[in-house]
Amino acid sequence: MQLLYVVSGGLWSAGGIFFGLWLIPMGWCVLRSGWMPRALGWILVGGGVGYVLDTFVGYLAPGLAAAADVLVVPATAGELWMIGHLLVRGVRRPAPQPAPQPARQL
Repeated sequence: MQLLYVVSGGLWSAGGIFFGLWLIPMGWCVLRSGWMPRALGWILVGGGVGYVLDTFVGYLAPGLAAAADVLVVPATAGELWMIGHLLVRGVRRPAPQPAPQPARQL
């Protein structure tokens, strides 16, 4: 049981890298699409970088692991903001504008 407990903790720590590497392209897509607030995209990118840094700090400086947990706060805020935005507002694309009609010549 002790071995499984240790392995589980290590896998969750390594999973932080993948959580971060998921948030970076998701934030980039939010920035590129223009369908959601740009600030949300930047927070998601920053949160993704924070997840990756938190994982490396946890392995390289285990004494700073509690202080490094602050790095994932932007990711949590960005994920909650995105869920709230999608539930309340959704993704609204602007209505397509009709093509201008050519002027008639008499």
